[in-house]
This record gives sequence, C-alpha cells and structure tokens, in this order.
Amino acid sequence: EICPVGSLCPSCSTVGSWGSVDFARVGAHVGPNGSAEEKHTAKCLSAAVADSYSRVAGRELDADFQRVGYQYFADQRTGTYTQWPKDENNALCAADWDPRMRPW
Repeated sequence: EICPVGSLCPSCSTVGSWGSVDFARVGAHVGPNGSAEEKHTAKCLSAAVADSYSRVAGRELDADFQRVGYQYFADQRTGTYTQWPKDENNALCAADWDPRMRPW
C-alpha cells in the first residue's frame, strides 16, 4: 500500500482505564464519500499526519498515561477521520459513521 495507515478497527489492547487503545499508533477510518482517488489522497494525508502526531505524542505523553491529548482531523471531501491514539471505538467503526456530522 502506498500510503499505509492503520484502520481504527478492529483491535487494540486494553490499557487500564483507557479501554481499548494503542498509544503507539495512529488510526484512520476511510470516509463514506468521494472517488477512489479522493479516498486514496485522504489516506495519504492520514499517513502524513500520523508522523507528526506520533512525534508530538512521544514528547508529550507521560509513562503513566496520565497526560494524554487526543489529536485528530477529518477530511471534508471524503469524511476520512484520523486520530491518535488509535482507539477501538465501535461508533467510529460503523460503516455509516461520518465525522463531518459530529459537533466539533
């Protein structure tokens, strides 16, 4: 895959009170709209942001996971959603879920 980024679904490890998350990875949910080319571009944007998100997390995250700031963005054209940490939230995995409709 040219622009790899892990899916938000299906599995993460349970980390204490955080539930099912992976603090080492960024996850993405490919949106419901757009052409194949537009979705591919959105995945490439997700991969590019993943590097930045991982660097910030490495600097800011403490060893006890007491100070965690979620980082995320959504692509307007396709509805693709990218987030650190990777979080197995079933609502985000639903095929009809569209981050453009959430109350940002």
